[in-house]
This record gives sequence, C-alpha cells and structure tokens, in this order.
Amino acid sequence: MLTNPYYASDDVAELRALVDANPWATLVTDTADGLRASHYPVLLEGDEGVTLVTHVGKQDRRTLELGQHPMLVVIQGAHGYISSDWYPEGEFVPTWNHTTAHLTCSVELLSAEENFTVLQQLVRKFEGHRPEPRLLEHQGEAAHRAARGTLGLRLRVESFEMLRKLSQNKPPEVVRRLVDELRRHPRDYNAMLADDMERANAARDLRATHLQLAVTAGLRAAQRTGYRPTAFMRTLAREGVVPAVREHLADGTTVAGLAALQEGGQLVDSIEAQVVLPWFAPLFSDDEVAVARARLEALGFDATAHVGGTESPDWAAALT
Repeated sequence: MLTNPYYASDDVAELRALVDANPWATLVTDTADGLRASHYPVLLEGDEGVTLVTHVGKQDRRTLELGQHPMLVVIQGAHGYISSDWYPEGEFVPTWNHTTAHLTCSVELLSAEENFTVLQQLVRKFEGHRPEPRLLEHQGEAAHRAARGTLGLRLRVESFEMLRKLSQNKPPEVVRRLVDELRRHPRDYNAMLADDMERANAARDLRATHLQLAVTAGLRAAQRTGYRPTAFMRTLAREGVVPAVREHLADGTTVAGLAALQEGGQLVDSIEAQVVLPWFAPLFSDDEVAVARARLEALGFDATAHVGGTESPDWAAALT
C-alpha cells in the first residue's frame, strides 16, 4: 500500500476502532498455488494491542494453507468518491477517500473448544442487540455439530499499514465543503465517510495542519533542484509534521541539502523558511527557530525580509 505522510497512521487505538466498526475482513495467503483469498468477520481479542479471532470453513484450511504462511488481513472502512466539482476553482483532479488497513498476521489454529467460544462471541456481537437474540449457547448440541464444519483462528498482528485518506491535504474550510457535499449526495457510504472526515477535520491542529500543507507544497516545488529530504519524509509519514521538523532541525547533516535549494534560488521553499514565519514559530522552541534562521542566513537568505514580506494568511487570524 502506497503510504503518504498526510494519511499514514500507526495509531493502534485507531486501528482497533476501525476493526471493531468494520469486522468484515479479507484474508489473503500466498500459497503454493498462488495468492488465495477468503472473507470472514473478525473480532478483537483482549483490550490491548491488536490480536484478531475468527473462524473459517474447514475447506479453507487446505485452500489457504492455514498455519503454513503469514496472512494479510485487509480491513476496509468508510470510503467514497470525491468530485473535483466540490473543490475550489482551478482544482480538477477527483479522488476517492477511504480508511483502509493492511495487517500482516501470524496464524494460530484453535482447538474445537476455542473455536466454539469464538463462534459464540461472533454471534453474540451481531445478534446480541436484537430483542430476542438467537445465541449459540441456546442451541445445545445442534450448535456444536454445526461448529465442527468450521476452524477457529487467532491472528496475531505482527505489523500493519493504515491509511486514513480523509482530505487532510486540503485546508479545513475545503474539507468542511466536501463533508457538506457528501451529505447532499446521500448514499450510506457517503454518510459514513462524511462522519469520518468531519471527526478528523475537527481534531486537526490548525497551525500544524497549515504547516504540513506549506512544507509539503514547498518540497514539491523544490524537487526540480534535486532536494529530497528522505529522512524527513519518513518521519513525517510516521510521526507527523512537528516531530519531523524538530528532528530535521536537530540533525546537522540536513544543512547540506539546502545548498541545492540555494543554487536553484529556492530557499524560500525550504522547511527552515516555514519555521521562521511568525504563525508557525509557536510550534517550536526559540532555539529551534534560531537554528532555522541561522541556516538560512548562513546561505545568504535574508530571513528578516522573508518574514516581513510574507503576508499573514487568513487562517492565522483565527489564532490571535
């Protein structure tokens, strides 16, 4: 899955919430006969970390070669089409928003007793809200006979990738418009996607959001000079913009990369040029801002003129 620093998340709590709300999973193994997939509901086991339990048909033990290979589990949350007609004038590329997780799991085959417990839990989760739930424990020996045709699995998540692509690369006011448009074009998945986007947008730190937009726009503009801060982009994807910028400023080796921007006359597109701006500076310590300023001025860039000549954005007024 292609990761993008705007969208990647390694938050275990978010992953648990995604699985709990979207338990219908795709199970994939790489067998001797090639890739094989099946689809079953999964449940979280325990209150910490991410371990899943599920059941499959007995025939899937052979088809998926269960217990012989790791398993890829795909969880799909709310998703939907975002029309370019909903964007501001001049933007014309539509997209598809979604929340998706790929979980790499080890596979443990469960005993018949453990499998029956998992089946009880599955039925209870999806049946329990009914006025008169039909639970397996009420069905006696018939339920045990039916369970013999299934195999229980415990899937221990060894690693995961999760993308929450909810238009985080757009300013908050644009996201609010997209949410309104999704609600005006009612489909079940549109409504759920609008809810996800609205929650994510409300949780954003306005200053950090605009710093990420500014930094990534600057990096795109700077690419033609050969400036590619790979370590910064990895940290941005993993930890977010403020920790990534702090790590960048603390690493003295990153100064060399600014030379390419200086030669191309594009120091204004650097990470350092964003840090010294007064609406972003409060995200960092005085020492960190001083480092950014010193790096720019060492290359002949007038940081004071840059600050004085850059117009304060409209969004910054809401923070004063």
